[in-house]
Amino acid sequence: MKGCIFCTLYEKKINIIYETEGAFALLDRNPLSTGHFMVIPKTHHPSFDQYELKDLEDVLPMIKHLIERLGIKKYNILQNNGNHQGVFHVHFHVIPYVSDNERLRIDWETMEVNDDDYSALVEQARSKASD
Repeated sequence: MKGCIFCTLYEKKINIIYETEGAFALLDRNPLSTGHFMVIPKTHHPSFDQYELKDLEDVLPMIKHLIERLGIKKYNILQNNGNHQGVFHVHFHVIPYVSDNERLRIDWETMEVNDDDYSALVEQARSKASD
């Protein structure tokens, strides 16, 4: 897509570290840790839910392959849709834990939900998931 940095990098074959028919990988230009890379589907969509499953079938195998080949033992996989998304072309960050200074940091403030409300939420989600 015109104006998309990932599409441009792919079209010009710039900095690609690995590629399959449906996806490619780049080292993150502004990494959170050494070895931080991204796996990017070749088909352009800004949000995960806009993809056909066939356009994503290379993503998880590529992540697994690169984690193994690069010898990464501890890591996070992160994918954003709208919230905290800097490039509006779906991509999956693989962020190795290198040390306490080189890692993904998350300000993870959880909500407290009582048992009755939680049960109601579970039933609501089951109903929507089964439709």
